[in-house]
Amino acid sequence: MADTIETLFRSTVQHGPLNRRIYLMKLHPGDVSRIVPELSRLARVNGYGKILAKVPESLSENFRRGGYRTEARIPDFFKNGDAVLFMSLFVNPERTEEQRPGAVEESLAAVAETPAERSKDGAEAADVIECGPDDAPEMSRLYRQVFSTYPFPIHDPSFLIRAMAADTRFFSIREEGRIAALGSCEMDPENGTVEMTDFAVARQSRGKGLAGRLLVRMEATMADCGMRVAYTISRSVSPAMNITFKKGGYRFSGALQNNTHIGGRIESMWVWYRALGKIPFR
Repeated sequence: MADTIETLFRSTVQHGPLNRRIYLMKLHPGDVSRIVPELSRLARVNGYGKILAKVPESLSENFRRGGYRTEARIPDFFKNGDAVLFMSLFVNPERTEEQRPGAVEESLAAVAETPAERSKDGAEAADVIECGPDDAPEMSRLYRQVFSTYPFPIHDPSFLIRAMAADTRFFSIREEGRIAALGSCEMDPENGTVEMTDFAVARQSRGKGLAGRLLVRMEATMADCGMRVAYTISRSVSPAMNITFKKGGYRFSGALQNNTHIGGRIESMWVWYRALGKIPFR
């Protein structure tokens, strides 16, 4: 079962037994003085091992005093030029111990060998099309095939339809009439930032650079929509996706230790970002 997204004071949090974590997704400036102790109380009551807070750098002092440490930073994230910090408090010390050190080291080595420059692999993205509500059942089936668990309920077609009706746009590539690859853009129009996420490629279609082609089209569309900064939170043990972002010109921002329940277990995640401009996809 996916975790719950709800309002805490005037801020938005996600929490629940799947990730065994609280994620402060959006901090309301008026909550700064009272939310840190309330997050700790909520974690204690529910037995969560970690609190992750996504906060403007200018509002981070109370979190520092509360024992939070910065795991990742993206500059110029907010419309006023402020950076965003991903700050974590480990309620359970065991949550700091990497569960798959060998896989993470292999991923690090593969990414380190990849040139930090924009690849031409995704230059032709004309076959990328935007998804609509009628695609939701097929989309959910691919997500179920690729991810046994996921931090948000993308296995549910109704969730995908609701996301499309809000500020999330999904893109796909089809092969032989069936969806072979998916990705989404979760926009924050207020600040001009967008999370490139929910990438999934069918097993039989991997190794063809489909994720790179999706990313090129998604970036061009987001630039046209006025988004300034694109970022992603990727699985640390997934060399292919991290290589896709590095080849796409994204900068590594930091690692979120034992952060997300995905693919059947809690995994560490890596944060990447890049500034968007006028980016043609052809």
